Amino acid sequence: MENMMAPPPRRPLGITIISILLIIEGVVELIGAFAAFSLAAVVRHHGVIGSALGVAGIVIGVIALALAIATLVLAWGLWTLKRWAYWATIFIQVLIIVERILSLLRTHATAGMVVASLIIPVIVLIYLFVDRAVRNAFHLKAT
Repeated sequence: MENMMAPPPRRPLGITIISILLIIEGVVELIGAFAAFSLAAVVRHHGVIGSALGVAGIVIGVIALALAIATLVLAWGLWTLKRWAYWATIFIQVLIIVERILSLLRTHATAGMVVASLIIPVIVLIYLFVDRAVRNAFHLKAT
């Protein structure tokens, strides 16, 4: 009896690259979280300012840890071609684009800096929407 299961789709090279970059980003976030927690532990015993810095370090550490975990989960989802990871990546890239455009309202952001910071999220979005191999790998209907 022949196996009627279709072979799993191959992961496109671009998805592999995005996954690896997300893994690196997640590891860097983890290092940052542990650094923030360490700093908080060191400074919290140094009076009022130390206590404030300690609390800030803990808050920053918790945020960095949450981002690290989310980034690593997203990387795993893309690596294993989970459809939710495809849509989550699109959602996050759109949020990044909106945040970068809104950063024009800040006085220290120049239009050139904003445009440069938009290059990667825009390329990722175009790649996810346009590449037929990506749509096939995530079992999305071709448009």
